[in-house]
Amino acid sequence: AIHKAACAAGDDFYVDPSSGYLVMTGLKHQKRDKCCGSGCRHCPYAHANVKDKAMKIQQPAFLHTPASGLASEVIVLMWSGGKDSFLALRAMLKPGGLLHALGGPRAVVLLTTFDAATRMVAHQDVHARDIERQAKHLDVGLVGVPLHAAAGVKYVARLEAALAEVSKVSRVIGLA
Repeated sequence: AIHKAACAAGDDFYVDPSSGYLVMTGLKHQKRDKCCGSGCRHCPYAHANVKDKAMKIQQPAFLHTPASGLASEVIVLMWSGGKDSFLALRAMLKPGGLLHALGGPRAVVLLTTFDAATRMVAHQDVHARDIERQAKHLDVGLVGVPLHAAAGVKYVARLEAALAEVSKVSRVIGLA
């Protein structure tokens, strides 16, 4: 809400009430006309120039894209990084597996949420970097969704933003 109000007023910055930090608005970023690579909270460029995305992104963004690119139609899987899920997905991607028949790794995008401060995935106690390694090993797409406890942004809104990132590249034909 505070970010939206600052942008509506034409402000380039606002003070985060939780931390006291001066935060650059999306409006200011748009004036720069490119991602600076710092992992800014309101980056409108999907953190395109961020090097270590798992550690820096503040908005939903791709952490990995398959080497051969994404298929035109993809299935998005909510992903927590657990061992059993990883083994099941690996089996489904092999020849004869359900996801292999739908297009293999190019047709899969994992979507994982994690705490923006600790970079840990809830319930599994897995770090976002480990999720990124899983996606790279399987060569499937991965969208990271950092969750900010004090930002006042609703969980569903963050997921919608993540799905919007996927939809910029491929048509989402399934969500599980």
